[in-house]
Amino acid sequence: MFEIVLPKQVAHLIAILENNGFEAYVVGGCVRDSLLRENFLNFSDIFPKDWDIATSGMPQALMNILKASGILAIPTGIRHGTISAVIEGKTYEITTYRTENEYEHHRRPKKVGFVQNIQEDLFRRDFTINAMAYHPIRGLVDVCGGREDLENKIIRAVGNANERFEEDALRILRALRLASGIGFEIFCQTKEAIFSHKKLLKFISKERLKKEIEEFICGQYVRGVWEEYAEIIAFVLDDEGEFFNQTRILQKSKETLKIIEYCPRNPTIRMTALFCGMKDPFKTAQKILKNLKYDNKNTKTILKLIKYTSIPLCDEKQWIKKYLRLLGKEDFKMFLDLQYAKAKAFDPQEDNQEELEKLQSIFEKLQEILQKEEAFMLKDLMINGHDLQALGVQKGKEIHNILEAILDAIIHEDIPNTQETIIEFVKKNFL
Repeated sequence: MFEIVLPKQVAHLIAILENNGFEAYVVGGCVRDSLLRENFLNFSDIFPKDWDIATSGMPQALMNILKASGILAIPTGIRHGTISAVIEGKTYEITTYRTENEYEHHRRPKKVGFVQNIQEDLFRRDFTINAMAYHPIRGLVDVCGGREDLENKIIRAVGNANERFEEDALRILRALRLASGIGFEIFCQTKEAIFSHKKLLKFISKERLKKEIEEFICGQYVRGVWEEYAEIIAFVLDDEGEFFNQTRILQKSKETLKIIEYCPRNPTIRMTALFCGMKDPFKTAQKILKNLKYDNKNTKTILKLIKYTSIPLCDEKQWIKKYLRLLGKEDFKMFLDLQYAKAKAFDPQEDNQEELEKLQSIFEKLQEILQKEEAFMLKDLMINGHDLQALGVQKGKEIHNILEAILDAIIHEDIPNTQETIIEFVKKNFL
């Protein structure tokens, strides 16, 4: 019999609920991911991120039982039957078995009905591979054919795909994100419903769309899914505006998708790679990032990486420090990751070994600079503006200019970063 080794906290929660007369199962993604580990060698390193529990107990009764057991219980979504249990700093969602109907704005159920068996609860879920439950004694509950679909590497909507996407349009992007993450094929009828219902994505908040797009683009199998569903991605990014045609071009352009594939699974780097493959990348990025309600920090980072993406690279230490000064430590690391992905995606018929070796040299020297805490920013100097004023330098722009000159001299290794030497340098050149 298939067996899942439950975390002790999860097993404890199930035991508490069952000792009080209720059924309880782990459900959804944790069961799916456990089966992936069981069935496929390439998923041997996948571990469930969240352990969700479904139960026959009513929400308020669950709150009372957990509190009586000394467990912090939070009514996070009690109207829809969900509470959260916090054990040792980790949160576990517990939801009463339910059915759903009369969805609002193609996103959330207007009404939920609490039921007393797990089978009815599973039928309300999005995809068959997410509609399985597991109990440490009773084993796997699979009323939607999820295990068979998983073994056949298929993503299939539960029941009628058209109804599932009309209920909750975000399920369209969840299907693509799942396909991108695990490399499964989307079942033909589910695929047809995705394309025919894409305009319902207008009802989904930009924040939710952003989250799904970022997870999608970080998937291991994003390239193939993008090629097949470029029309959907374009609609999400720009509601079929000017970006639509560019995304369809990307569908046929292997180079940018290869670069994305070689990038680390970091949404900032992969989104930058995406925009760099577009016509007028800076302007396009500004528009799309605004549309998806990116915050100022991430927007500035992506635009900065786009701006400097074509600067020539040199592996001399003084130049590496100049890049660090220009971009900052974290952004320069992402910049190098992007350059490395570009080099790896290069046409294999052309010799690109020299560029890869240069990047490797830059990576190694960067680590040395950071480990030795060598100066590349004004804050790294062993002197500051107050010290310059004490030497007789007037307040104002002159102080900044002198600090910049000191940093330049240190980066070029004309002087060491010691207070005594810097003071001597200032007296000789500026006083």
